[in-house]
Amino acid sequence: MEIQNGGMMKEFEDLFLKLSKHHDNSVIFNDFLSYCVDMFRIDEKPQHYPYERYTEEEHTIFYELFVQLITYTNTMINEQGKDFYDMLGVFYEDIIQSKWKAGTRGQFFTPMNVSETLAELTVNKEDENIYKALDCACGSSRTLLAYHSKRPYDICIGQDLDRTSCLMSVINFVLHGVKGVIYNMNSLTGEFFGVWKVNEYVDLGLPMTVEFSDKECGLWDC
Repeated sequence: MEIQNGGMMKEFEDLFLKLSKHHDNSVIFNDFLSYCVDMFRIDEKPQHYPYERYTEEEHTIFYELFVQLITYTNTMINEQGKDFYDMLGVFYEDIIQSKWKAGTRGQFFTPMNVSETLAELTVNKEDENIYKALDCACGSSRTLLAYHSKRPYDICIGQDLDRTSCLMSVINFVLHGVKGVIYNMNSLTGEFFGVWKVNEYVDLGLPMTVEFSDKECGLWDC
């Protein structure tokens, strides 16, 4: 039976709302992103997720949301035949920004079908060389996910000023097996805030890893 996106989002949203009785929705969303990133981090830096802010019951809800995110993403890719699926970006746009009227910060994410079309028209799948693909305003990295679906062995590099977008990108890279780097930075001025290296060891059979650094570095050289 085909699982519809609306039903999936409703189930995820209902679980998410259990946390909103005592916390702001935009804060919950950002903390959930931090929770997910921490689940894959292999460095010893302080954790992103603020454990002290929530009760043990609320920690359990974060874990359930984490499991749902992985399950739904896998379902859309492995059972529904999608090349990629940006569940976090969809939830952020349709629920956080729209339904709960959170600030948009001038953000407009490229529709997934447009990202797929751009990749299909521009990416050379026959070239066997390994390249680096850069998106200097990556949002949740839909364009890079579409690129990766055509050239899975290339390194993808995303940059964005908004930390929320960066965290979504990191998680999307992890879940889709993208080897790459996400920079939290101002692409116009070069002002740097932090960087996440994702799936660095995927070629060695160790996928789903994240390392964070607050030190400025070159592309893939941090």
